[in-house]
Amino acid sequence: MKYIELSTLRILAVLLIVNSHLYLFYEYKYLATGGAIGNAIFFFISGIGLSYSLAKNKINYFTWVKKRYLRIYPKLIIIVLFYILIGFIVVENTTDLFVTLIFPKEFWFLPVLTYFYLIIYFIITNLKVKEIKKTLFAIFIIYLISYYLLIDNQRYSIEENILLKSIFYLFVMVLGVLVFKIYDKLYLGIKYSSFILFISISCFYLLKFTMLKYDYYFIQFLEHFFILIILYSLLTFLKTKQIILFQKNRIINIIIMFVSSISLEIYLTHNYFKEYPFSFFPLNILIFIPCVLISAYLLKKIFSFFEKKIKNYKSF
Repeated sequence: MKYIELSTLRILAVLLIVNSHLYLFYEYKYLATGGAIGNAIFFFISGIGLSYSLAKNKINYFTWVKKRYLRIYPKLIIIVLFYILIGFIVVENTTDLFVTLIFPKEFWFLPVLTYFYLIIYFIITNLKVKEIKKTLFAIFIIYLISYYLLIDNQRYSIEENILLKSIFYLFVMVLGVLVFKIYDKLYLGIKYSSFILFISISCFYLLKFTMLKYDYYFIQFLEHFFILIILYSLLTFLKTKQIILFQKNRIINIIIMFVSSISLEIYLTHNYFKEYPFSFFPLNILIFIPCVLISAYLLKKIFSFFEKKIKNYKSF
């Protein structure tokens, strides 16, 4: 794969998202962290990956959107229906069922991603670097206004408001489109990138500690600022020659390709297992990991099987 670092980033994203949900698994709940960083990574690499895909094969808008929706929504709907059937997700009436299928709060990430598909195509295919920068500035202004109107600075709420964080993640996704345009120029040596990465992550968690310890929630906007620096330094770190060689190691590469290929399924299946820490830490984590990986792999195989059946049926 040309951009193996994007597959590695996809794995980091899903690991951080999953870990942020494992508060029942840790004695100290603050160890269940990283969800905001993981979300941002995923939207960031989506912007890059979609740009790369359209650069290779530019297809018309409706075909492209249809392809993207069919990749996500059938799996999402079936998983949600399964969770409803076993009582893991509770719906009270038909309206509640409809809303849950269209926008399940447990998987808010995926519907938001599909909404972004409706506009990101035009940004990728029609805008040049300067125009993308102007688009980012416009989104930033909308973010500032939304932050002022929506955020409660008396408590931690920056990642609780779906509208505000969706605006931020749209900014991140468009930033990914911009990064693709200048991808070959994006370079820092391993020393600089690792140093910036270490400092930005340290600042991110120092910020969270300060907010929670001293109730300084008026500075919570800095969380998104540090996430942007983390994204930049993480990508440039993974793009360095030394780290690329490590990622291309035969065994490491197999692991990266396998886990990356089932990242969507991991996201869909882990929600069930996160509610049941079958043992004590760290044994519960060691049980959780294979359960999720096996379930995700089986889900991928099941959907692949039915997709092939449908394609064969249509070919007749």
